Amino acid sequence: MKLTARVSTLLKSHPIDSLSASLPPGFEKVPLAAGESIDNVAARDVGSHWEIIFTSLFRGRSRWYVFKDHVTLDVSPVVTARFTMKLARSHRLLEGEFRLSGGEFGKSIYTATSGAPGWQYPGAWKERGRGPIPPATDWKIDLPGYHLDTKGIEGWFF
Repeated sequence: MKLTARVSTLLKSHPIDSLSASLPPGFEKVPLAAGESIDNVAARDVGSHWEIIFTSLFRGRSRWYVFKDHVTLDVSPVVTARFTMKLARSHRLLEGEFRLSGGEFGKSIYTATSGAPGWQYPGAWKERGRGPIPPATDWKIDLPGYHLDTKGIEGWFF
């Protein structure tokens, strides 16, 4: 996701008015000029502010806050995903191809697999928890509105 400042604003360490008379100890702010953009961030709605979540530290913090009316969040509207794998009876793990296109992904191709060894033959997708995902056309992943972060085993997912 890309954040762009509509007007000169501030990234703040807390979601409060930076002109408030009672700022918490350690309150920090970073100026953001009108038109300035920051790529590859995630955002979570926290009332009048967005909580901006960086994939790595930005000025010593991974989370900053910005007043909603001062910025726009640009999200690619749709990403297309397609998984293809030649199914066959085999005791070894078969590999396929996972393609993402659109948005920040451009056109990305990954080696991927689906199903357990020995359960990757045509029709095995009917075996819950063992077979591969069923054949399908492209999946459309609509990104706008997905701003809630979820803590997982491997980190944050958006």
